[in-house]
Amino acid sequence: MNAFHSIILICATLCCNALAQITVDLKPSRNTFLEGENPQVRLTITNRTGGPISLQSDGLSSWLHFKVTNQKGEIFSPVSREFFRRVEIPAGRSMSREISLGKYYSFRENGRYTARANINLVGGASFASNGAHFTIVTAPTIWSKRIGVPVGQPG
Repeated sequence: MNAFHSIILICATLCCNALAQITVDLKPSRNTFLEGENPQVRLTITNRTGGPISLQSDGLSSWLHFKVTNQKGEIFSPVSREFFRRVEIPAGRSMSREISLGKYYSFRENGRYTARANINLVGGASFASNGAHFTIVTAPTIWSKRIGVPVGQPG
């Protein structure tokens, strides 16, 4: 029984090490966006498994999902979904993409937000990114002037 347990432990360790060799990083293009702007993030996936990986949708769900929360920890529901196209990442390489979160989420309120990316491999393994923190603020009024015909004037 001892040899059997040792073999199981070695297999589990090797499997976990291979899975831990895929990293997902998410960074906002800026720390602050103006109200109405489309928050942009850079997604980087690094493959250190020793073999190529293929990221593809299965027809029912995409291989890439985002989770966005506000400063209260409330999870936002996406306003639209996209099936991201297939990506092949060779061993020892990284893939980076700029993604517009405003295509998928409606940022109507000012405040601090956190976005996380989750990728799903065909075999069922999934990987989560770090939290990408950004803030949405109202732009200050720089100049304003009333225009038009004054009240009581013909026109």
